[in-house]
Amino acid sequence: MHDPKLRVTSRHFVVLVAFFILLSTVSTPVQAATPSAKIKSSPVLLYGDSIGVEVTPYLRRSIRRTLDAELISRAFFGYNACDWHDQAKIDSQQYAPKFVIIVFVGNYLTPCMTANGASPSPKKITRVTTKYITQLIANFPKSTIILTGFGRSIDQELIRAQTHSVTFTDVLNQSLFQLARRTDNRYVSVARSLYNSKGKAKRFLSCSKKTDGNLCPASRKVAVRSPDGLHLCPVAYTINEAGVTAPCRVAIPGAARVAADIMRTLALVREHAA
Repeated sequence: MHDPKLRVTSRHFVVLVAFFILLSTVSTPVQAATPSAKIKSSPVLLYGDSIGVEVTPYLRRSIRRTLDAELISRAFFGYNACDWHDQAKIDSQQYAPKFVIIVFVGNYLTPCMTANGASPSPKKITRVTTKYITQLIANFPKSTIILTGFGRSIDQELIRAQTHSVTFTDVLNQSLFQLARRTDNRYVSVARSLYNSKGKAKRFLSCSKKTDGNLCPASRKVAVRSPDGLHLCPVAYTINEAGVTAPCRVAIPGAARVAADIMRTLALVREHAA
């Protein structure tokens, strides 16, 4: 004859086993639905314009080599920070980047800029650009943001020499420097990489009539933004459906030096954190 107490204990044991099996099966989808599970990885994000496009390949190689991370580039020709506003919100829900690099140097005539009051006035351009860069930063409160300041363009240098007036680049660089300090982030001025101590361009980029056609002037030196090659390939470029540009067929030393400046800033941040 079986002990009644033993039967009750066995029945309880079976019920407990069934309960834990049920608990294990329903707990998995609950965990998968948590917000933290949506974070895919910790890449480095870059938001930028044509300058961002040009420095991307150099940064991508360096980031893979030194940080063992991938660079996701949101850079496109003629864009400003306001053009990446919606994409940054999506990225902030998918990624947990340790670093976000922001590279914008102009493009005040884009539709979203003019719709928000941007005009050729340096102060108005700076106000709208800074507004949207601030919004980009707000999407990544746990990331270190690298804001990039640039040297003056050739036309700005000519205006400055003739009128001694402050240029748009001067105003924007100062605004970005102050924004980096205000938000406890980092600002890197790459002008020192592009100019010598006398303010002259370190290098000019030669070009060929054979490959560049009418883009190549008689002097065989390209008048570009840095002015040593940092801004667009001085050759015809193509863009595929994914928005990726074809590699430049000429070396662009300016872009490589700017990327090196940004990487030095990343290294200093990592060293300080350690």
